[in-house]
Amino acid sequence: MTCINGKATFKRGKTLSWPCLYAPSGTPVGLTGATIASQLRTADGTLIANLTATLANQTTSTGAFTLSYASDTADFPLGEAYFDVRITLSGVIDYSDTGVVNIIDRVTV
Repeated sequence: MTCINGKATFKRGKTLSWPCLYAPSGTPVGLTGATIASQLRTADGTLIANLTATLANQTTSTGAFTLSYASDTADFPLGEAYFDVRITLSGVIDYSDTGVVNIIDRVTV
């Protein structure tokens, strides 16, 4: 599963929207009927945000979904944050690798 490869940088105040692809064996798997959960947390485990997963059209974009956060990100804490994605499909639970996001401050307000 890929959302962010390696370590990404996210600027506070920006709209959080990350395209993702579920392809556990290298081939995209359809997510119709799946339950997807994801959280962004600080290094000490403090919850920053519950992320929302929105499926793409699984006929034309098999395995594709977007993680997003609808509220303002201006107060996200600075520094490293971590997230993963849990997908439950047909009773099977799968987790992505842990993603690392460096949250930095904006310059222009």
